[in-house]
Amino acid sequence: MEERPVEELIDRIDSALARIERASTRGEANLRDLSGRHERLKASVADALRDVDALIARASE
Repeated sequence: MEERPVEELIDRIDSALARIERASTRGEANLRDLSGRHERLKASVADALRDVDALIARASE
């Protein structure tokens, strides 16, 4: 392995940390988006199940 100046190694580490931080920030935003989509899906499924329950109740009258 070739030897590199300490400053170059530190620059590479700083760059890697910056990439990790950017990825982490995007991950958090994606998680918030996914959480919102999940809540909307749950509400939609709950509405659909209420409709199905109402249909079953009417059919059994």
